[in-house]
Amino acid sequence: MALWTVVFLCGALAAAALATACQNGVRAAWGWWQRRRARQAAERRFIEDIPTLTEHERQILGYLRHHRQRAFDTDMDGGYANTLLSKGYVRHVYGAQAVDQTRVPTHVVDYVWRVVNERPGDFPHDPKWSRERGHRSRVETHPWRIPWNLR
Repeated sequence: MALWTVVFLCGALAAAALATACQNGVRAAWGWWQRRRARQAAERRFIEDIPTLTEHERQILGYLRHHRQRAFDTDMDGGYANTLLSKGYVRHVYGAQAVDQTRVPTHVVDYVWRVVNERPGDFPHDPKWSRERGHRSRVETHPWRIPWNLR
């Protein structure tokens, strides 16, 4: 009788542990599914928003695509990329590094980067040149930077 009681208790504990593991697995799978659906919905919203993007916003994303540069530095206010920041298409990267107000690390969000690379025709690269150090050297300007004399 005591042996059957021990076997029953061990079986009950094993079943409880198995049920907890199954519950945690289902919870993790459900969380993954929800995050996936949220990413897909955000990507759909961005694709629907492409026709309403300004030419300047398209040029910023086109510059980054052309130079294969997903991360870039902006001013604290985002410069001309402030509307992309407000829409959540690019984000400041805050961390343990020292942040200068004129060189805040910023990156393009995953789903936006994927769509920009899939649809290069929607994001043209039209370089704007600045002459520095004489008439022979040309430097391509960053389209998100507001020149010092326009601030």
